[in-house]
Amino acid sequence: MGIAILLEGLDNVSGKDYIWILFGVGVVGAVVPVLIIYRQPQSQVSCTFKVPLLPVVSSLSSCINIILMLKLSSATWIRFAVWMVLGEAWKLVSHMTDHMM
Repeated sequence: MGIAILLEGLDNVSGKDYIWILFGVGVVGAVVPVLIIYRQPQSQVSCTFKVPLLPVVSSLSSCINIILMLKLSSATWIRFAVWMVLGEAWKLVSHMTDHMM
């Protein structure tokens, strides 16, 4: 369906189809990174502790954090942006003064 939409164009796509397209892109965007993490080679060294269900736990944690971040108010995001700009400016100035000495 996705290839047909790309060939046909988005002009003939109805409102419900947009929802399914976004849902499909979201599912693929969530499943592909989990599969990539799962397919990574694992160490065979015996450890005292290993994280169980590694790709699932990390993906679930990321999803929960994104949901929590989306619930923040715009004022919080503005304060965060201001502090990030100030922090980056401080880092730049201290980096420049360290290299001048």
